[in-house]
Amino acid sequence: MWSFIKFLQGEENRFHHLRIQFYACLGARPKQTKTIAIQRRIENLGQRYYDGVISAM
Repeated sequence: MWSFIKFLQGEENRFHHLRIQFYACLGARPKQTKTIAIQRRIENLGQRYYDGVISAM
């Protein structure tokens, strides 16, 4: 329950930051190389899981 509340608070905070950036005519921050690499690894693991190459355990 508390993790869900924390999630909602984080989303509200993110929304406020995006709104401020929008009103200031600023774009979203560009993703850093490290963030892109981590996201690709996560997507690769997800694809391998759904293809049945790996399992959760």
